[in-house]
Amino acid sequence: MEPIDFKLELDENAQAYHDHLVKQLQQDPQVLDFLKKNNLDAQILEQRSGVFDRWLKTIKQCQSCQGLNFCVSKVKGNACHLSVDDQNFINEEYIPCRYQRLLNDQLAHKENFTFSHMQNQDYLVSFEALSPTLAQESKAYLVAYAQAVASINMPHGCLFYGQPGTGKSTLMMALANALAKQGKRIVYVRVPLLISELKENLKDNEFYQKTLTRMRLADVLFLDDFGSESVSRWSRDDILFPVLDERMNNHRKTYFASNVNISELEAIYSVFEGSALGGVAAKRLIDRVTTLAQTVELTGVSRRQSPSASQL
Repeated sequence: MEPIDFKLELDENAQAYHDHLVKQLQQDPQVLDFLKKNNLDAQILEQRSGVFDRWLKTIKQCQSCQGLNFCVSKVKGNACHLSVDDQNFINEEYIPCRYQRLLNDQLAHKENFTFSHMQNQDYLVSFEALSPTLAQESKAYLVAYAQAVASINMPHGCLFYGQPGTGKSTLMMALANALAKQGKRIVYVRVPLLISELKENLKDNEFYQKTLTRMRLADVLFLDDFGSESVSRWSRDDILFPVLDERMNNHRKTYFASNVNISELEAIYSVFEGSALGGVAAKRLIDRVTTLAQTVELTGVSRRQSPSASQL
């Protein structure tokens, strides 16, 4: 059987373009350097002109790139890379560019989050990133910031409370990232979303058990928007209380962020009780909170009112 000839005949215009491209490649210093380093004959440009052309275009694009938001690569955050195997076959692959490698390094600690409602950009929040603007902050915020930083090396967590937008979640995320970078296993949940997800997956016992187990056993647990969920006896007595009770008994660090103070939280979690003894369940829950965390108030107007403000 005669071998199949896959060679395609080009029309006049296509052949002219191909010849012009090959001529350019034969004169390109980067191409010539690649051929020399890999002991390749320039004849290979006739067969792989498209590969070399894409490679050069990627190099030029990357040299002028200002960051991942401006990436125009075929595979965002990845640059075309050529290599030669032991059969002298040129392999074209896409590998992380310098910006993507930097981002990967910055997000390496994300692996220590066993369950999280944080978004990708949230993992970049840090005390180092916040520090340049501290001179513009109020005295109350600086006190809260200092208490947050100090808590990193303390056995207890914090309950950050104050009006929406005052910076509670930002401090929580900075703490979560700092502790994850220390190798701690972190769980970060937004309580309203958590309760909603558990309701939606009531019949999925594996999800239910895994989620609660991770919350109970995490080195550090973060409960954001605490008290903002659709409160019920089920969410209070079957979800939050068992988790906080075990964490208190085993001295596991826990952080909270809430829009209301301790007294208001107790009232929120007592909402179903009509008898004189009805508030006992709420008191037991809040007792766990105050045992686990030091209260830290954040005052001031919402930062979200500013068009340039980041999500806080």
